Amino acid sequence: MQVITIVGNVVDDAELRKSKDGNSQFIAFRVAVTENKGDDRKTTYYDVTHPSTGVLHFLKKGKAVSVVGPLSIWQSQGQDGKSYLNANITAKIIDLIGPKEN
Repeated sequence: MQVITIVGNVVDDAELRKSKDGNSQFIAFRVAVTENKGDDRKTTYYDVTHPSTGVLHFLKKGKAVSVVGPLSIWQSQGQDGKSYLNANITAKIIDLIGPKEN
């Protein structure tokens, strides 16, 4: 199992979702990680899931976070016919970075 740590910003507010069997809930959100600055700038997006719903209201668009968990990568084909790599982290640890918000 590959475990990864990323630091980035929440792309959109986290969502509460139900498992496929409907027996449990989890949160899902996306994190953008930007490397370098200027013309060499590269952003990678990670889909993140977490079984605890207690942090849901803290994970708002733009919030800086650190996420630790196993990484899953798979390839899919977009509607445009291009192949894309998808990255998902099942978060074991989520740390909020920055000042406390009201």
